[in-house]
Amino acid sequence: MTRARIVAGLILGALVSACASVPRSTGPAYADLPSPEIPARLAITPAQKDIHARAWQQLPSGDLGGARASYADLLKGQPSFYPAETGLGLVALAQR
Repeated sequence: MTRARIVAGLILGALVSACASVPRSTGPAYADLPSPEIPARLAITPAQKDIHARAWQQLPSGDLGGARASYADLLKGQPSFYPAETGLGLVALAQR
């Protein structure tokens, strides 16, 4: 009877482990979000362009706080820079 319990325990253990969830992909967390493009008619500095690129890299990687801070920094320097406002909107959507 002890041998039967051991076998039953092993079978039960195998069945339970087979039901484990499949790990999620390790790709970008928000890969389906569109990248906010900077129109050519908007005059921005190379530094602002770099901040925008960094913010966009932070967002799909899941660093929502970093992306929010980068987009907010852009808006402090140039309040009319609407791609940064779009980026903040995408951060808000990602937080849902």
